[in-house]
Amino acid sequence: TFEDVLKLQEIAPVWISDVNTFTDASEMILSLGRIINAESSANVLLLEIEQAFLSIQKRGGTALYFIWKDPYLVVGKNTFIDSMLTEAGFENFCRSERYPEIQPEKTGSPDFIFLSTEPYPFNDEHIRQFKKWFPNSQVCLVDGEMFSWYGSRLKMAPGYFNELIEKLA
Repeated sequence: TFEDVLKLQEIAPVWISDVNTFTDASEMILSLGRIINAESSANVLLLEIEQAFLSIQKRGGTALYFIWKDPYLVVGKNTFIDSMLTEAGFENFCRSERYPEIQPEKTGSPDFIFLSTEPYPFNDEHIRQFKKWFPNSQVCLVDGEMFSWYGSRLKMAPGYFNELIEKLA
């Protein structure tokens, strides 16, 4: 019941984050640092993350980022992954909000097709089919954790993005 939830909240406070951008992730880190009395550590972590993101050698070009199969879902605007695409220097080919369903064979031709390793585990076998649908696009697998996990994991994302950008060159 609602009363039970209120009683639980008195015992154990609930904290919820709503992260859709790199800025949201930064604010979440600082907020969590305050909550757990580790503000200094949170500030240091955030500084390290921000410095690492300055090192990204932005590539440019449009990217369509697939996250699911059956049905095919892509990353749209107003998502953390969209924000990470921008941080890495890519322009999201999808103009819709959130995670729209699409028919790949009826989609335009972005510069890059990114097949994420999570939440759906796209793999090398999928690349052949996507190359048929997108013959003018460069198709590759991308590490879903690097594009979608925020928090301390963000320290590793810029290095990964630079490796990806070099691979795409």
